[in-house]
Amino acid sequence: MTDTKITAVQKENLISFMEDHSDFAEGKLLGVDGRKVRAALWEILATQLNSCDGPKKSTTKWQRVWIDLKNKV
Repeated sequence: MTDTKITAVQKENLISFMEDHSDFAEGKLLGVDGRKVRAALWEILATQLNSCDGPKKSTTKWQRVWIDLKNKV
């Protein structure tokens, strides 16, 4: 896994995924079931983003990218 910058395509895909899964993006999936859904969605998203050209990251690193993007807004 690298710490290099993500590509524009990866960023667009990340934002699009979060727009399509607003409860996930806003941290509204709570409880035991919510935790399972969140983990599954992060795995799906990480797989999608890693299939694009650009750096490959772990689920945890993609979570950090999302947090950093949200904090820039």
